[in-house]
Amino acid sequence: MKNWLKIALVMFCILMMVSSASALSVRILKMDPVPAESGKYLTVWIKVDNTGGGTAKDVLVRIVPEYPFSVESGWMTEEDIGHIPANDIAIVDFKLKVDENALEGTNTLKVEYREAIDADWSDRDLNIEVESKRVDFAVANIDSIPKRLISDSDDAQLTVDIQNIGEGKAEAVKAKLILPDGFEPSESYSDVSNIGTIESLGSGTATFYIDIDEYALPGEHLAKLELSYLQEEAQKNVYRNETLDLLIPVKSTPLFDVVSSKTTPAELSTGTQNVELKMAIENTGSKKGESVRVKVKEKTEQPFSFEDGASYDYIGDLDAGDIGEAVLRFDIDEKDAVVKTYILDIEIRCVEDENVRLFEESVHVTISTKKESTPLPILYVGIVIVALFVLVVYVILPRIRKRKEKTAKPREAPKKRDEDDGGDYLESLKKKKEL
Repeated sequence: MKNWLKIALVMFCILMMVSSASALSVRILKMDPVPAESGKYLTVWIKVDNTGGGTAKDVLVRIVPEYPFSVESGWMTEEDIGHIPANDIAIVDFKLKVDENALEGTNTLKVEYREAIDADWSDRDLNIEVESKRVDFAVANIDSIPKRLISDSDDAQLTVDIQNIGEGKAEAVKAKLILPDGFEPSESYSDVSNIGTIESLGSGTATFYIDIDEYALPGEHLAKLELSYLQEEAQKNVYRNETLDLLIPVKSTPLFDVVSSKTTPAELSTGTQNVELKMAIENTGSKKGESVRVKVKEKTEQPFSFEDGASYDYIGDLDAGDIGEAVLRFDIDEKDAVVKTYILDIEIRCVEDENVRLFEESVHVTISTKKESTPLPILYVGIVIVALFVLVVYVILPRIRKRKEKTAKPREAPKKRDEDDGGDYLESLKKKKEL
């Protein structure tokens, strides 16, 4: 019986000692804003409660910021509360910065506290709800004009739809297109596009103009899209940057190049007729071209005359890497031509997937000499001289010769026999009378 009394007395003493001791607990009393927003400042009020029967002495409370929470230089992270009577509370507040990339949802803030200088620190993780206000971009769609991007293209329009899948608003959004090898902007600043404001879950469109090299291989080419924008963060506007991958698709296509050309005759002069221009056409692309045809673009400013059917030639089908020949024929105008090198514009057309494709090339034709022409006055004089020569040789000289011959040998009249006989008879009668 006495033993039981002793045990009860000891237990009572222990309970009295425990009830007279302090007991601290901490929790979040309130926050501003609620919920916390990524990229902004946050104020947390922490309630320290002494639930014990005794006074808590030399109470210290401190925060241990870990991602996504941080403090800036000069901000308080520890508070010396002092004494907290039994069943009393103390309230302390701390200012935090929420990282702009904080995940949306529940995040924890570590709080440590103690009530005596030589006591160990106790700690507790306090839950803080974070709402992400960060901007998060994604490429929603890519389109182009023409629809099929192919090598050896100029001024191709590329439109990119950019969506903001984050909770924050992006202002003054600007996009710059970083192109891979084989691509370049068509003009200065045609690789930059000003988009403007993109709200949360909204989208904007960037437009670019690019040139694609003739040696660009078919397939997807990786470009970069650098986005710069203005976002409100911690009660001020801050410029941010984000980079996205952008795949530019290039389709297979036939391409043509005039790899050589020559004329017959090789040396041309003003007025040369029946010139034959022979060209070697190569399919430098990655796809077969069907029904390949070559035609010259006639220009009135150039001294070349093509008869019907002589300004174009049909080659046929050319696989990638194949070479075909085209022959055109023309005359060179003597009057309008000058000695120089002319550039003939050549149009090459083919059929690809039931679509007609046109390609433009050029060929140099050199007129190296000028045909000598006789001035008209000299020509007229020459004609007169020739005419006089013919007149003198074939008309006047023969007549002169004939006259000379007549003067040297006069013609004698033929004698008639009866007249000769009659003359002798009269002569004899005359002699008789004299006797």
